[in-house]
Amino acid sequence: MKTIYFIRHARPEPPFDNYHKIPRDKIEAYAKGTLDPGIHPGTRNILQNKFNKDKLFREIKNTKVDILYSSPVSRAKQTSIIIAELLKIHSVAELASLAEVRFDFKNFINPKDKYIDTDKTMKKLIIDWLDGNNIEDINDTLSRIQALLNFLEKSEFKNIICVSHGVLMGFIQFYSQGFKTQDKIKEQFTANFIQFEQIGFLHCIKIQL
Repeated sequence: MKTIYFIRHARPEPPFDNYHKIPRDKIEAYAKGTLDPGIHPGTRNILQNKFNKDKLFREIKNTKVDILYSSPVSRAKQTSIIIAELLKIHSVAELASLAEVRFDFKNFINPKDKYIDTDKTMKKLIIDWLDGNNIEDINDTLSRIQALLNFLEKSEFKNIICVSHGVLMGFIQFYSQGFKTQDKIKEQFTANFIQFEQIGFLHCIKIQL
């Protein structure tokens, strides 16, 4: 059996650490993946604290992690470097399938607004994506998740950390619970949006394959 720990990347560096204060043009580029900020300067201390106090992070600390995979974006890679240093993980690799779902905000915002109500907009974006209206098709994302989990299951490694992103992690969690179609995931997302919102920065999800 394989144990996979999915960890969301750390809080981005200012001003990207507060989505409500990111100008509209920058949040659009951020959502599409064309803007790639690093992580907050306090990340190392936050992670050290988590590995000492958080139950699931303590479990990781006491596990012999065989390899750490990271999304290819800066905030995930920088988070991965710190985790690898703290846990003395020597095998670290990038995995493109861990990248965040790409979104297009242009249909959901008023061009006159300088800033975006990201909480309200994000939920609408995801619902629209689940209806098939997004620059990344939902079925492409589901295929990506399936291929990722198949790759991890067939891997030679037993204990794996994957540093990824909030939306993708939410749907990996739903998928691993047996909700594997567009309609089922939409139903689960709509019914459990609060659970989905709890995937904050450095949130950890444990999956066994």
